[in-house]
Amino acid sequence: MTTPSQFLQNEIKKHNIQGKFEVIPNGIDKNKFKPMKKEKRILVVARLFPNKGVQDILDALKGIDLKDWKVDIVGDGPYRQFLENKAKEHSLEDKVVFHGWIDNNSSKMKQLYGHASIFISASYFESFGITILEALSAGCYPLISDISTHRELVGLDNLFQGKDELRQKIVKLMKSKIKSVRLFDFYLEDLIKQYNKVMLK
Repeated sequence: MTTPSQFLQNEIKKHNIQGKFEVIPNGIDKNKFKPMKKEKRILVVARLFPNKGVQDILDALKGIDLKDWKVDIVGDGPYRQFLENKAKEHSLEDKVVFHGWIDNNSSKMKQLYGHASIFISASYFESFGITILEALSAGCYPLISDISTHRELVGLDNLFQGKDELRQKIVKLMKSKIKSVRLFDFYLEDLIKQYNKVMLK
């Protein structure tokens, strides 16, 4: 049996320890999302549910002098109105744009990824983080919550615990020259080879 993350494998083993398990992560087409001219934009891509932590991102942004930075939130869900109200309460309505659902294959989605300098995911739990791979492929600098699945994708410098640390890292990045983080071992053509090896065993 293959699983996309060690976290998911561990969860499965709580209920079934029979068989042989192997981790092969989800992959991404390296030609789908590419870096474009980077702008002062922060991107969030998530279904708008409480467990995605978008409310924590808005809380972290409260009080930051964003100046000419903009925040794009892509996704929809039952939590959207709550989040829009929170953005207004934090006086972020001029800085935060709620785009709703956008087709992942659309030119608009490619532009949002391509032009964003910072990508944030504040999920409380994930079986995998495909949006993080998309952001990395597009040359965004990822700031992501410190959960076990995310630790399998990036280095410790990209992780945060809680709103205060997220706020500190956002401010630090805004003041520095942002460098992209290299995407390792998640391209589809490489993962197909791993699946072939498993099938031939």
